[in-house]
Amino acid sequence: MGPPFRVRVGDSRTGPIFRFESDSFSIGRTQSNDLVLPDESVGLRHARVERTDVGAAFIVVDVRTNARTRRDEGEPFTIGCYELRLLDRDPPAAEEQTFLDALERGPTDDETRSVYADWLEEQGRPLEAEFLRAQIEIRGLAADSVRFAMLSGRVREIGRDLPPSWRRTVARPPVEKCHTRFEVTCPKAWDKMTPTANPNQRHCGTCDQIVYYARTVEEARLHAMNRRCLVVDVVPLRKRGDLDAPPPMMMAGMPAPPPRLLRGR
Repeated sequence: MGPPFRVRVGDSRTGPIFRFESDSFSIGRTQSNDLVLPDESVGLRHARVERTDVGAAFIVVDVRTNARTRRDEGEPFTIGCYELRLLDRDPPAAEEQTFLDALERGPTDDETRSVYADWLEEQGRPLEAEFLRAQIEIRGLAADSVRFAMLSGRVREIGRDLPPSWRRTVARPPVEKCHTRFEVTCPKAWDKMTPTANPNQRHCGTCDQIVYYARTVEEARLHAMNRRCLVVDVVPLRKRGDLDAPPPMMMAGMPAPPPRLLRGR
């Protein structure tokens, strides 16, 4: 069994959170469901939520049609008249939320990032503190320097042990696969994009495009194939040109004819 499911119902900040210690949970309006949403717009047994092999992604199964839809952590979706979000950690305490709100308003403010790192260390969370301080130092280094390579590797190593949603909130990855060209230079950085209702998407005011946050290279390739602007989480090991390859299970060229059509003379 994996970590507990956490689902927030209603407002993204104040809605109640329900936890389920299981490999899946059901949603419906009757008491036989794990999460009961008592409204006629919800089916008696409406949906089932399952895990995926990506820690911060889930599958929502429509019980009536068996349709399976992937939902990322924090992504809003509706069941009947209810808005739900699946979370990968408990919400931060009020004091920490103050830092996160400040970073959302001014994501390039290294002073806020530094004070937040000091606070995290005081709370007994040295890995998050080290992660933030490494981000600050990396910004001033040449990309081909030994120190840059060392810190980048350390950030990737630390990141594996931190909640994906936290990494995304403080992230600073460059935007990739932007095909728009303007006289005004696009900032091409996640921390310079405007947050949206979906924490996995931000808006670029220069290009007027949505930028998608991908947690794996495979997920990023799907966005690239659809000519979407994207950023990739800090954890995956990257290779030059890795977004140019087709996603897994994609075929190049025309599919072969089915065997039953291949007949001899």
